[in-house]
Amino acid sequence: MNHFLLQATRDLASSSPRRRQDAARQLALLGRDEILQAIGPLLATLDDPDPELRLLAAWALLEASPLPAKWIPDLMLLLHHERPEVRVWCCALLGECQSDEPDPRGALRRSASSDPEAEVRATASAALRGFHIQAC
Repeated sequence: MNHFLLQATRDLASSSPRRRQDAARQLALLGRDEILQAIGPLLATLDDPDPELRLLAAWALLEASPLPAKWIPDLMLLLHHERPEVRVWCCALLGECQSDEPDPRGALRRSASSDPEAEVRATASAALRGFHIQAC
């Protein structure tokens, strides 16, 4: 991990909201390979109380999609997050997955049919349609 990437990853855990936001923004502008090295800390920031940081972290994760299959279970767990925007981003990220193992379609079906938020249901449905297209 290069120095810049290491510093940005550390800054995601800073006590300064501005520093955390800047770190997520910088990570989003890096290439996919660099972002993939910071997936764990980026996923952790989706639980931050700062909505702008959550948005920036989601942007970085979407820039790195499709994410490796090993992160699918973490994303499926986040489908139960209390914040609807986190569930929306996780649906979008799971829709970009190109792996059937582990298979996120069951979790996406549950979100599409029973999430209390319409935007989450719509994003989960769109993600499922993407799986159908990939299979064709």
